[in-house]
Amino acid sequence: MDLLKCIVRAGGQYILDQYNEKKLLTDRCRIKLVNIVANILFNKYGTAVPKSAKMEFAKSLVEIFPTYRNLESSIGGYEIFFNPSTNGGYLSNRLRTLNRIHKQEGSSSKPLHEKNTSHSPVGDETTTNPDDIEKKLNDLKTTPSNEEEKIKKTIS
Repeated sequence: MDLLKCIVRAGGQYILDQYNEKKLLTDRCRIKLVNIVANILFNKYGTAVPKSAKMEFAKSLVEIFPTYRNLESSIGGYEIFFNPSTNGGYLSNRLRTLNRIHKQEGSSSKPLHEKNTSHSPVGDETTTNPDDIEKKLNDLKTTPSNEEEKIKKTIS
């Protein structure tokens, strides 16, 4: 699997553009990147993502974004995304969150793409634009709570 293509296909071209321009990512872009990659893993493996898959994706991320490589590491420098000895890192944290959401919905261990649901805890990364989300949140903040139809329209 070509992770770079998956990131672009999931709406992450602006992440790559920002990294190419500044050689760093804003927190917002880094979070979006981690969400995209965690969603790929979650949809492929469900709630039981193997350690080897997390390591492979973490290695790919530091190849694509070398600024995030830990040069003093003895295991590859990808620990910021996944640390196999502690099961920590950005990917592990996001996957734990996805598992918690998945469990709260009373779902089986099937990956989200195999389920027939209209609401996914992961979201549709191909249509979710952070600017659109921010606009909707601002609209919701300024909408009086008694305008139920406008709130429903904003959410959908």
